[in-house]
Amino acid sequence: MEPFMANTGFNNIIDMAFGPDGKLYMIEYGTKWFAQNLDARLVRIDYNGGNRTPVAQLSVDKPSGAVPLAVKFSSKGSKDYDTGDSLSYILEVGGKTYNSNNGTFEVTLDKPGVYNAKLKVTDDKGNSANAVTQVTAGNEPPVIKASIVEGNKTFFFPNTKLKYSVEVTDKEDGSTADGKIAGDAVTISFDYMKGFDMAKVAQGHQMPTAELPGKALIAKSDCKSCHIIDQRSAGPSYKEVAAKYKSQTGAIDYLAAKIIKGGSGVWGNTEMAAHPQISVEDAKEMVNYILSLADEKAAKKLPLSGTVTTGNETQGAYLLTISYYDKGAAPVPSIGTNATVVLRSPMLKANEATDLNIVRVLNWDGNIAFENVKHTAHAKFAELDLTGVKKAKLLPYLGDDQVGGEVEIHLDKPDGKLLGKAKIAGKGLVPQTISLETTTGYHDLYLVFKNEGAGNKSLFYFGGVELLNK
Repeated sequence: MEPFMANTGFNNIIDMAFGPDGKLYMIEYGTKWFAQNLDARLVRIDYNGGNRTPVAQLSVDKPSGAVPLAVKFSSKGSKDYDTGDSLSYILEVGGKTYNSNNGTFEVTLDKPGVYNAKLKVTDDKGNSANAVTQVTAGNEPPVIKASIVEGNKTFFFPNTKLKYSVEVTDKEDGSTADGKIAGDAVTISFDYMKGFDMAKVAQGHQMPTAELPGKALIAKSDCKSCHIIDQRSAGPSYKEVAAKYKSQTGAIDYLAAKIIKGGSGVWGNTEMAAHPQISVEDAKEMVNYILSLADEKAAKKLPLSGTVTTGNETQGAYLLTISYYDKGAAPVPSIGTNATVVLRSPMLKANEATDLNIVRVLNWDGNIAFENVKHTAHAKFAELDLTGVKKAKLLPYLGDDQVGGEVEIHLDKPDGKLLGKAKIAGKGLVPQTISLETTTGYHDLYLVFKNEGAGNKSLFYFGGVELLNK
């Protein structure tokens, strides 16, 4: 069959042709015609008119730990698209084979080492698929304890000093408390993140990380065979690469392509191996980490305990991030652990509230507020440290057909202790700053809206509350 060329409509030209094996091959040229595009690829499409092969997935409850290491392997996520096919499961790990009808296995690993586990999922027609994962026995992951010891543990306030403390313990290495783990072996930083969304964190959609993700990707690759952060090995040090390319336009795309495709000639005659298994996105993350090493500020470490100071920001979040990679011991590699203390913005937005009674969350062109605010309506902001909170700035908006009313702030429940209240009247945006009765520790805050004479009319829209420490 002759090749077929098409434009997908997304700036991506493709060629398709059937091969002599009867399979359909498709070339995607990428975003630029006949250039070395990172998004170019060759795809093979197999047609299966009969029984479909199952999908295999393998996970563990504990990917690393001291020996003897008891591990539960699970085939959760494995499936067969042919309804009614029964599946059988075989696990191979540590030179032994285990069978299961339900896809779960319990295996104890007695000897230190890195174990490659393979799950084989077979349907009742004989088609099978494999999934693999890795377990490290003989090295318990480090444990990091980090806390704010003086200051609010939920919020940051502008231009405020905070005292923190960090302790790291490791079953094999010792701890920072007994001096067996040196303070300079622990990476600690305090950074502001403008786009950090606390609502996504609460929902589990965004999690803070203690390092640029590229560092973890490099640690999992074979890069360390040829590269070291600050010394030449078979290839240049990462800091040399960062110094050479940090100011060059297009450096991220160029270096990502080098990681994937390999090459030689820039740093000598040693051939850099290709890594086609690394995705373009992961390669770019790896490059971002390498280039960050040229930034002296990024490399700066904080001590195990000390004082940090916030800036003028009122949105986003400040993150105290900690990471430690233990020493490992042959044949067991080093294992890293991250921990993060998040200090969120003192702005409580409507979409972060729970236990909504009568009110609804309105999102209009990016403007988020409570609507349907009627008499006795309430909303909760859960588990907030109120230490040092002295005032609250309320953000109501009165439309032409709204009648106004009161906002009350209660502690722990809708009819709990009254911390403060304000009367809302006028038209348009009418911010109100009120004093709050001082309290400490973690509590729920309830906003309760009242106007006994409003009947079924809306009182106002309500954008949120900004907590203030002065």
